[in-house]
Amino acid sequence: MTNTNFQQTYDEFDLKKETFKYLFFWKYFLVSILFFLCSAYLINRYTPKVYNTTAKIQILDKQQSSMEMPSAEDIFSNSKINLENEIEILKSSPILTKVIRNLDLNIYIEGVGDIMSSQTLSYPFKFTSKIHPDSIKIKRSFNLIFEENGFLVTNIDDSKEYFFTEFSTNGNKHDLPFEITNVLMKEILGTSFNIIFIPNPELIASLKESVIISQVGKQSDMISLKIQNSNTQYSRNVLNEIIDVFNKDGIEDRQLIHKRTIDFVNERYVFLSSELDSIEIGKKIFKIHNGLVDLTSNTSISLEKNTKSEERIFSNENKIFIISNLLEELSKLDFELLPSNIGIENMEINSLILTYNNAVLEQRKLISSAGPNNPSVKQLNSSIKDIRENIIFSLNNYLVQLNIINEKLLNQLNGIENSIADFPDQEKNLRAIERNQLIKESLYLFLLQKGEEAQVSYAITEPSIKVVEYSISNPIPISPKTYIIFIVAILLGLIIPFGVLYLIFMFDNKVHSREDLEKFSLNVLGEIPFFDLPEVEKVFTNPDDRSIISESFRMLMSNVRYLQKNDSESNVILVTSSIKGEGKTLNALNLALSFSSVGNKVLLIGCDLRNPQLHKYIDYQKNVPGLVDSLVDNKTEWKKNIINPFDSQPLDILLSGPLPPNPLNLLNNGNIDILLKDAKKTYDHIIIDSAPTVLVADTQSLINKSDVLIFLTRCNVTDNEVLSHIKKISDEVDANVGVILNGVGEKNSYGYSYGYRYGYGYNYKYSYNYGYGYGYNEESS
Repeated sequence: MTNTNFQQTYDEFDLKKETFKYLFFWKYFLVSILFFLCSAYLINRYTPKVYNTTAKIQILDKQQSSMEMPSAEDIFSNSKINLENEIEILKSSPILTKVIRNLDLNIYIEGVGDIMSSQTLSYPFKFTSKIHPDSIKIKRSFNLIFEENGFLVTNIDDSKEYFFTEFSTNGNKHDLPFEITNVLMKEILGTSFNIIFIPNPELIASLKESVIISQVGKQSDMISLKIQNSNTQYSRNVLNEIIDVFNKDGIEDRQLIHKRTIDFVNERYVFLSSELDSIEIGKKIFKIHNGLVDLTSNTSISLEKNTKSEERIFSNENKIFIISNLLEELSKLDFELLPSNIGIENMEINSLILTYNNAVLEQRKLISSAGPNNPSVKQLNSSIKDIRENIIFSLNNYLVQLNIINEKLLNQLNGIENSIADFPDQEKNLRAIERNQLIKESLYLFLLQKGEEAQVSYAITEPSIKVVEYSISNPIPISPKTYIIFIVAILLGLIIPFGVLYLIFMFDNKVHSREDLEKFSLNVLGEIPFFDLPEVEKVFTNPDDRSIISESFRMLMSNVRYLQKNDSESNVILVTSSIKGEGKTLNALNLALSFSSVGNKVLLIGCDLRNPQLHKYIDYQKNVPGLVDSLVDNKTEWKKNIINPFDSQPLDILLSGPLPPNPLNLLNNGNIDILLKDAKKTYDHIIIDSAPTVLVADTQSLINKSDVLIFLTRCNVTDNEVLSHIKKISDEVDANVGVILNGVGEKNSYGYSYGYRYGYGYNYKYSYNYGYGYGYNEESS
């Protein structure tokens, strides 16, 4: 049968039938579900519960925290906070290294249970590490078992054991990297702990992977920190410590600017002090040398003009001094912070200095987290150099402007002084000395004020973050999800056996029910149930028997009568099968006994000349004279070879006889026609037990000599593809064709439940090893 025709036989889909087909194996589904439910219970029971711990912080804008007035750019621009940089800093190695050191995370202690181990932060003994965390280069593990008379420490790496009888390692010589003291005896007997030393690189990598840091929203300046761990206290400690270390790191960065301003002012204190001392000494020497004690003032107008000019010169020279010192400082610095807010009255220069300091701080953070060779660091270095050049260029331009202004002021002052022709030269020189003294004193007081401001800013530096929410652990574990695991277990318990059965059914090409036969439009005469009985009890010998065997064959006999031709002297019924093992011989015998039990004259002919099986059911020898003798020599009287093995029923049986070397030739030599013609005169029914039609050609010779052709099929044995062979024969022959379904309700079939067992204990084994190569052997068991 082609694949297309074969598929057409299965086009109809019966949902009810398919459902019951699977429900027939409900025990497998039940066992599978129970197995997976037990597995789910064990998973939920012994899998460590993982909890989610979160915290939230807000990154504060440095510009907003500054005491300076915001510029127009700051007012109309969005926040300048780069949250991606802040997130990378939070997960950087320097931050995590401080967290590890502060919390002693290098030491991992876990309680050992019967099935699993879990981390513990509180334990009934005092643990003291003898090695520095940075000196831990490889992972080392130790097991600690407390007994009644002491405790045993085992180095898991090399299995070296240490036993301490006084519940303390102090006072005992050992090479362990830790000390155990203050053991609480009541709580610790029979318990066990694992002590693990973990190196920093491994811990940092683990924290980077476990701590999840993300932005709360696209427009938000808040950061969310999350960690998932079975120990909630450990998770809270880690997140809170990361927040504290990050906050302190930001504060220290901001304090660096104020510290640099303080150092700059302190350096100028020393210089200005020496300048003022020199001026005071020069003034004293000048007065002593010229004998001056007090000078009268000039006219009010001249002095007022002179005073105003000097004040302007003082202010201008003060600016020139600061610019000159700042340029000198810039020439010596390389990527260092600059002092800010020191009296430069130029918004552009002040803005450039602030941008420069922020860029230097950002460079230092990137170097600490990404390294000096990072492309971002190199790009930032280039930007810092450009800003520094802009600052120098602006300062030089500003200094040129101040010098021009100063020259004009000096020229104006010289004109005023020339107008005071009556002033003594001594007075003029003294005023020059006093003017220089006043400039230095004013500059000294100015720097003293800025130094105090820097000291105050350093002491009250605002935090770099605002803690919105310290770490909180969700009391509901995120894994294992109990309900989901049980639901998945139930689904697996259904899907796996369903899948296995589906594959079995998909590759199953056997006949299982009457519907399989009807799909091929075959005439089903009856269904013979499966009987798990000895072979002797399978034969229908008692005509008055009301057993299931006898009733099933009586029903079969009634259905066969509808196929018989009424115009024949005697109907020849040919019982065959398509393949071996379908039970044709036993069914032919029981069908003959059924006709005999109602008073019909019946002849049963064993026409399976290659592998006769009929003699086994009547307990006769295989090689007794029979059909072969008559076929070989038509002069042999076939009636002499008839036997009647049953006392209870008058059934005549003609066995096949000795195995011939040429069975096909014997069946085609015409002697069988003579025999059948002669038998029809005597018998009401002639039933022929022939060989399988697919295996040998013997039966083809007998089909045209038969009035009724009965094919045997068997549940779980006959292939669906064989049914097309039966259908083809039924369409080609003139005889009435019927099909019997044998072995219904057998152990490995499904969809039926008759309450009885019917089975066969034999199988066929064909071989062509004798005679002229035409014979085959059939073994029964």
